[in-house]
Amino acid sequence: MDVLIYKTALMVEKCPDWLTLGDAVELRMLEDGRVKSHAVNKERWILLFGKRRLVRIGTLGEQTASLLRPALARNSHLRVRIVELITSKLSGDKKAHISVSVWGDTKALVTEGAEAFPDQRLT
Repeated sequence: MDVLIYKTALMVEKCPDWLTLGDAVELRMLEDGRVKSHAVNKERWILLFGKRRLVRIGTLGEQTASLLRPALARNSHLRVRIVELITSKLSGDKKAHISVSVWGDTKALVTEGAEAFPDQRLT
């Protein structure tokens, strides 16, 4: 896996109290091309039983979404984690700020018909 996006800010819609640094985030592409981000909430009781629930936390910016669209269209495996989190209670403007990093295979970002760059690490 390679770093695709070191850090990008989300347009935050919701910042749940249970959200922490390093939490997994799933990206979903909508029909209109926007990319929504969902945090994984693992509700558990008695340590064994529980369900996995996705909570929408925000939207990726247009430039970031256009970069990731080919990978999302092919359902490529992307590792997305929260790397910066400032809750609305702690920020000066009373708005939450969330940034994520995206890791994956760089070959998944190449669109069909585009010429791929040679892997210069092998030379």
